[in-house]
Amino acid sequence: MKSIKSILVISLTLLAASPTATRACINPVYAPAYYYMYRVTETQPGAVLAGGTADDAPYNKTPGARENCLGWQRLTSDSIPLEDIYEIVYKMPLDEYRQYCTGTPYDGGNRFMQWIMERDREILDFLSLAKTNEHLRLTHISAWYYPTMETGADMTLDEVADEALAHRDSRLRDRYLLQAVRALTSLKEYDRCIAIWEDEASRLPEDNVMRRMIYPYIAGAYFNTGDKDRAMRIFADLGDINSLLLCMGKSGQKLTTTEAIEMVYRHCPGSPYFYTVLQRFVRDAEPYGGWDKTPHLDDEHLKLKELSLRIAHEMKTPDPALWLYTAAFIADMQGNADEASAILAIAERAKGTAIVKESVKVMRIWLDAKRLPYDSRYEKRLLKQLAWLDRQIAGHLTPGLEDMTIGLRYGYSFYYWNDMMRRIIFGEVCPRMLRAGRPIRALQLANMADNRLLQLLAVKPVVWEGGYDWHSYINHFFDIADTIAIDDLTAYIATTRTPRDDFDRFTNERGRTGDYLAEIAGTRCLRLMKYAEAAEWLATVSYEYNKTLNVRLDYDPFELGMTRAGSRADFRLQFARRMHRLEQTMQHDPDPGRRAMAMVSFATGLRNSFGRCWALTQYHYGLFNLEPGRQKRDWTRSAEALAAAGRTVRLIDEACRTSGDDEWAAGVMAHFGNYRTAAETWPATRTAARIRHSCDVLRDYHCERSWTDPQAIGM
Repeated sequence: MKSIKSILVISLTLLAASPTATRACINPVYAPAYYYMYRVTETQPGAVLAGGTADDAPYNKTPGARENCLGWQRLTSDSIPLEDIYEIVYKMPLDEYRQYCTGTPYDGGNRFMQWIMERDREILDFLSLAKTNEHLRLTHISAWYYPTMETGADMTLDEVADEALAHRDSRLRDRYLLQAVRALTSLKEYDRCIAIWEDEASRLPEDNVMRRMIYPYIAGAYFNTGDKDRAMRIFADLGDINSLLLCMGKSGQKLTTTEAIEMVYRHCPGSPYFYTVLQRFVRDAEPYGGWDKTPHLDDEHLKLKELSLRIAHEMKTPDPALWLYTAAFIADMQGNADEASAILAIAERAKGTAIVKESVKVMRIWLDAKRLPYDSRYEKRLLKQLAWLDRQIAGHLTPGLEDMTIGLRYGYSFYYWNDMMRRIIFGEVCPRMLRAGRPIRALQLANMADNRLLQLLAVKPVVWEGGYDWHSYINHFFDIADTIAIDDLTAYIATTRTPRDDFDRFTNERGRTGDYLAEIAGTRCLRLMKYAEAAEWLATVSYEYNKTLNVRLDYDPFELGMTRAGSRADFRLQFARRMHRLEQTMQHDPDPGRRAMAMVSFATGLRNSFGRCWALTQYHYGLFNLEPGRQKRDWTRSAEALAAAGRTVRLIDEACRTSGDDEWAAGVMAHFGNYRTAAETWPATRTAARIRHSCDVLRDYHCERSWTDPQAIGM
């Protein structure tokens, strides 16, 4: 019968193998409400390992590197920065390092390299051997390796092992033992590894860093020589799931994930590998992206919840907050937000790693947004929570984020802190604010959630040269601002100009204001045929800002034909002003002929502003966004467009009645393709005669309304 430890190994090997592997073959499209929230170990590039510090130093990104660098610091000088040690020990390639070992002067600024070259030849020589060992080991495990190939090193692995073991009296003896064991493991000389352990390495103090680094190799050696129980004891003591994976490979024994976690906990309650296992397993239950909005909870996740509560209660773990957070998260996925909140309240007081405690705070903001009434008391609480979250966004920026912000176009998840702000605001707060009749708050929060990261990274709008500024008009804030009641939008803009309270000031400082908002309001007014208001708004927009718009006016909106327009950046303002003047003329001019001509020009501009010249009233035409629920609107079929079409038809008819000139009226109808009406209503005109002479069948093509009603053609 297999031992319980070997069963433990099998299950955790499978457990560590692949997070959500079946989902990795596509590029996901996310709705922010379904970003992965569960987080107990860092996955963002450039961040620290689970259980580490908040420090983003490079030596925190490699397992064991910090302790190793501290050991080198103790052997040299406390004044040497760990970053300098890490750069030489872990980063400098063998070829570059060897040139300094053979006499090339070092003129760089690395203080560790200066120290060992000037004061400690023993360390200089040891690192040459260690780098040679690592180079040979990587070559040896390559799929392209063959025994007679050139390795680029002046030693073999056998020679490295013999050289390392020869330094019996060195103060670096423990480090040489590690190099010997690593070389012999690559050579599969497991008996020699075990002999080194039993004769010498096992006698090193238990807190010795090299002893701890040797230990997993010895477990592998025992496993490969058939002493599996002893190997299992070591791996159980270490809680080393990844080493178990390397040693066990495939096996016919299976345990559930929760059973495997429980067994590891019994042998090693503080295993550092719990973080990655839990994150993979719990995230696999979270809703995915946006297409799949239901948690994938099964019996194993519910068992994990109960196990997590028991582990936290027993207080054997050094990180009870990890398990309480896990239980609370599963409860929330069950739909039990109140239970989740109660468990999380205990986690907030419990001991935990920095990352876990941060995630607990994020979940508290999420649960409050789901549970609390949206009143003034909640707003004050939310403001404090968002201020904390904003500090995390600003404080965890890493190189490369700016290049990834194009992902915001599709809602891609790429930066945990910004993701969480977007998940909370777009997943809960904005929808609830809108339902509660608080559109101004919804707009403020959406603006911040869409634009804060871009502001911090100084991502600038694209000046039109055939490019497209995705961030400005394909985002959640624009979706709200472009559809909400115009009075609510203008009231919101007023708060950006004259903030009323701390909430206004906080969100104003973290969103886009000024020209951006005024231009949206002006364009909304154009769509609503409020030309005087449109002109007022658009007049406040700078000409330089207008150059960043995503669209240009290609054709003259006051010509029915394809007449090219001049490419003024403020084309919307010019259009609004002319439409307002025409409106004034057709309403107040005493001359009926001038009123009639103004009506026709106005109707033509109105028609084209939703048709060929759609850039006057829209920011996109025919563009498609994959994110669920965010397909772009086609304003040519909107209520505004239909209202404009109806007004156009009425104006053409009224102009013909008002003019008092039958010839002119017939010409207008013919101009709009209404040949039958022109010929039958004004049969005595030259226009009617020309139509009868040219047309076999009289038809009306209704150019004045065919842009919204294709069925109107030929009616």
